[in-house]
Amino acid sequence: TLANAEQFVRTKIEDGTAQPAKLIIYGRKDNVIKINGENVSLDRLDSILLNIKTKLHFYEDAAIFPMPDERSENKIYVAFLNRNQNQSQIIDQIVLEFNQTVFPFEKIHNISFVENIPRSELGKLKRNMLFATH
Repeated sequence: TLANAEQFVRTKIEDGTAQPAKLIIYGRKDNVIKINGENVSLDRLDSILLNIKTKLHFYEDAAIFPMPDERSENKIYVAFLNRNQNQSQIIDQIVLEFNQTVFPFEKIHNISFVENIPRSELGKLKRNMLFATH
């Protein structure tokens, strides 16, 4: 039973068949992952990375992405553009500050360099495409 049914929106979903339709919610595909059983918001990690890059005056593109891991479910990786490989000192500083800011299970475990970081026309990171190229 619902404690306060007025808080819910009632709707009828019809799909043209005689069978009642089912609404299945799987969650957001790219934005929340599990690490050691903990929910981790990749959007929050993206925001932390952006703030650190801005503070250190590093304006090149970079992206956080998860990599599957048998033991911990996922590990956090960061991708920088190939052209930034010679800026190891500032990249190391970004990773150091990031790892000091986040929970221990959210720390960056690997730095990757890629030709480009896939983004939509509106600038949204296409994380699945980045994962596929790694």
